[in-house]
Amino acid sequence: MNVFPSPLLAALITAVSFLYACIGFGGATGYLAVMSQFGITPAVMASTALVLNIFVARVALLNYARAGHLIKNLLMPFLLTSIPASFIGGYFK
Repeated sequence: MNVFPSPLLAALITAVSFLYACIGFGGATGYLAVMSQFGITPAVMASTALVLNIFVARVALLNYARAGHLIKNLLMPFLLTSIPASFIGGYFK
Protein backbone atom coordinates (compact mmCIF):
# COMPACT_ATOMS: atom_id res chain seq x y z
CA MET A 1 0.00 0.00 0.00
CA ASN A 2 1.15 3.50 -0.76
CA VAL A 3 2.29 5.51 2.28
CA PHE A 4 0.64 8.69 1.01
CA PRO A 5 -3.16 8.63 0.76
CA SER A 6 -4.87 9.28 -2.52
CA PRO A 7 -6.38 12.76 -2.95
CA LEU A 8 -9.58 11.01 -4.03
CA LEU A 9 -9.61 9.03 -0.77
CA ALA A 10 -9.19 12.23 1.23
CA ALA A 11 -11.96 13.95 -0.74
CA LEU A 12 -14.36 11.05 -0.26
CA ILE A 13 -13.64 10.81 3.48
CA THR A 14 -14.23 14.55 3.79
CA ALA A 15 -17.52 14.29 1.90
CA VAL A 16 -18.69 11.37 4.05
CA SER A 17 -17.71 13.29 7.21
CA PHE A 18 -19.67 16.32 6.11
CA LEU A 19 -22.77 14.39 5.10
CA TYR A 20 -22.92 12.30 8.25
CA ALA A 21 -22.16 15.28 10.53
CA CYS A 22 -25.02 17.22 8.96
CA ILE A 23 -27.44 14.75 10.49
CA GLY A 24 -25.52 14.22 13.75
CA PHE A 25 -23.88 10.87 13.05
CA GLY A 26 -20.20 9.93 13.13
CA GLY A 27 -20.06 8.13 9.79
CA ALA A 28 -18.01 5.02 10.55
CA THR A 29 -19.91 2.90 8.04
CA GLY A 30 -19.21 5.45 5.32
CA TYR A 31 -15.51 5.58 6.17
CA LEU A 32 -15.26 1.80 6.09
CA ALA A 33 -17.01 1.65 2.72
CA VAL A 34 -14.72 4.27 1.21
CA MET A 35 -11.53 2.78 2.62
CA SER A 36 -12.46 -0.72 1.48
CA GLN A 37 -12.53 0.52 -2.11
CA PHE A 38 -8.91 1.66 -1.80
CA GLY A 39 -7.50 -1.65 -0.53
CA ILE A 40 -6.70 -0.48 2.99
CA THR A 41 -6.09 -3.32 5.44
CA PRO A 42 -8.91 -4.11 7.90
CA ALA A 43 -6.79 -3.30 10.98
CA VAL A 44 -6.00 0.18 9.66
CA MET A 45 -9.60 0.66 8.51
CA ALA A 46 -11.02 -0.19 11.94
CA SER A 47 -8.79 2.14 13.93
CA THR A 48 -9.06 4.98 11.42
CA ALA A 49 -12.85 4.72 11.25
CA LEU A 50 -13.05 4.75 15.05
CA VAL A 51 -10.92 7.88 15.38
CA LEU A 52 -12.79 9.68 12.60
CA ASN A 53 -16.14 8.62 14.04
CA ILE A 54 -15.27 9.95 17.50
CA PHE A 55 -14.00 13.23 16.08
CA VAL A 56 -17.00 13.89 13.82
CA ALA A 57 -19.53 12.84 16.48
CA ARG A 58 -17.85 15.14 18.98
CA VAL A 59 -18.03 18.09 16.58
CA ALA A 60 -21.72 17.34 15.98
CA LEU A 61 -22.37 17.12 19.74
CA LEU A 62 -20.59 20.42 20.40
CA ASN A 63 -22.61 22.18 17.70
CA TYR A 64 -25.81 20.66 19.07
CA ALA A 65 -24.94 21.82 22.59
CA ARG A 66 -23.86 25.26 21.39
CA ALA A 67 -27.26 25.69 19.73
CA GLY A 68 -28.89 25.09 23.12
CA HIS A 69 -30.57 21.77 22.32
CA LEU A 70 -28.64 19.58 24.77
CA ILE A 71 -30.50 18.54 27.93
CA LYS A 72 -27.79 17.52 30.38
CA ASN A 73 -30.18 15.70 32.73
CA LEU A 74 -31.21 13.47 29.83
CA LEU A 75 -27.65 12.96 28.57
CA MET A 76 -26.14 11.56 31.78
CA PRO A 77 -28.23 8.35 32.03
CA PHE A 78 -27.36 7.53 28.44
CA LEU A 79 -23.64 8.12 29.01
CA LEU A 80 -23.56 6.16 32.26
CA THR A 81 -25.20 3.12 30.69
CA SER A 82 -23.97 3.15 27.09
CA ILE A 83 -20.24 3.36 27.77
CA PRO A 84 -20.03 0.23 29.97
CA ALA A 85 -22.53 -1.56 27.71
CA SER A 86 -20.35 -0.92 24.66
CA PHE A 87 -17.34 -2.48 26.38
CA ILE A 88 -19.40 -5.50 27.41
CA GLY A 89 -20.79 -5.83 23.88
CA GLY A 90 -17.26 -5.66 22.49
CA TYR A 91 -16.37 -8.92 24.21
CA PHE A 92 -19.03 -10.94 22.33
CA LYS A 93 -17.89 -12.75 19.21
